[in-house]
Amino acid sequence: MIQQFIKEGSIYSISTFATKGISLLLIPFYTAYFSPADYGVLDLLVVFSGIVNAFVSLQIGQATARYLADGKLSEIERKRIGSTGITALVGLYFIAFLLLIGISFFWENWTGSSYPITTYLFRLATINTVLHAISIQLFIHLRYRRKAKTHAILSFFQTIANMGFIFALVVYGKMGIDAIYWASILVVPFILMIQFYLIREDLSWKIDWTSLRKMLRYAIPLIPAAVAILIMEITDRLFIHHFLSVDALGIYGIGTKFPAAFGLFISSFSLALGPLVMQGYMHAETKEKLRQLLFNYIQWGGLLIFLLSLFSLETLSVFTSQAFLQGESVMPFMYFNYFVQGILIFSLGLSLNNQTRIISLICIGAAILNCVGNYWLIPTWGIVGAAFSTCISTTLLTLFHFGMSAHFYAFFSPKRLIIVLVFLFILIVCVFQFNQFQLNYMTRISWKTVISIVSIIGVVSIHSTQKRKRALKKIN
Repeated sequence: MIQQFIKEGSIYSISTFATKGISLLLIPFYTAYFSPADYGVLDLLVVFSGIVNAFVSLQIGQATARYLADGKLSEIERKRIGSTGITALVGLYFIAFLLLIGISFFWENWTGSSYPITTYLFRLATINTVLHAISIQLFIHLRYRRKAKTHAILSFFQTIANMGFIFALVVYGKMGIDAIYWASILVVPFILMIQFYLIREDLSWKIDWTSLRKMLRYAIPLIPAAVAILIMEITDRLFIHHFLSVDALGIYGIGTKFPAAFGLFISSFSLALGPLVMQGYMHAETKEKLRQLLFNYIQWGGLLIFLLSLFSLETLSVFTSQAFLQGESVMPFMYFNYFVQGILIFSLGLSLNNQTRIISLICIGAAILNCVGNYWLIPTWGIVGAAFSTCISTTLLTLFHFGMSAHFYAFFSPKRLIIVLVFLFILIVCVFQFNQFQLNYMTRISWKTVISIVSIIGVVSIHSTQKRKRALKKIN
């Protein structure tokens, strides 16, 4: 399992690194052509897409992921589930598309002509949301059918084509932020045609009602969870927009982009882990392998976010303009936030036992905490308060989710995880404080280099010690 995980995870991560690397290299281009206010508008439209997806999808994608690779189901049952999920989702989004286009005719009457999201932009965002939702469902199908190479190549091609069109439409078409949506509208239909062709043998365009009922029993309780997660993702942006300004929202958005790249790297490996676990969770050796994977993730992932947090200011200095440098203050907390989210992929017990109601309750609690935290902290701490609140609520969500999952599928001590995360969070706070010191460039870089070397040596020593202990255990 570990070898397959590394192989498929590497395929996904190479694709992610290549596409995200190019995306990061284009940040100077984006910040040159788009203002902080433009980024604020884009963040608001991300919120719109998230709301649509949370409700319209009925979380059918989650149910597809749960059952499509389940080793206890027959091949025929898995095909029925895959085809039913795609057919139902296409139907739901077609209805949503018609409703949203109808709403667009009244958009300016409701929002006013001065609102930054115009009717035209709203329609572009609607089309983009529908196309991406269907494409994501097809990507889920490919992933859980263990077609890692196909998934990675298509994702890479889609990203490269999308970036190319954005560049051309912004520079030569002078289309501004409209170009981002037009690029997707031009690229995604072509990707959809390829996806439908690749899964044609699994697709009957019929809904098996027995399979659909099974999927909905699992998925519908997750709708409140999806809404809660969406609230957690957008609360910081909504409160920043309310208490601060659209410019502050744009700076915050840039500050979260680089940690989000780390999050994408982690999600690349989660793309590989999900199907593998679903195929073999009933085997005894799976738990030991998961324990090893989680331990290695904590060691090396923790080291990576520590180093990335340490060089937050330098990262923004290289890739963005002076107007966005304040975003460095949120980066350490957001790196930690995405690191903790990565632990959720190891919280398997609740999903495997179909305890989706418990998942929803945990997510709702975390969302409420995040709302309260943002309301209290943003007026005082600004964008740092938003990052801190998001970080704390995500950590508590993960710990509760992992702890409850351990009751059904235990392989790593929740208490041990708490100790590790508290220690790492203290380090991140120390990094944040260190980054606030006004040091000259050479002094700052020298100190950061020394700290980095000591940290790397420390983690390598711990890893070597643990490796020797495991070897001695096998001998004895």
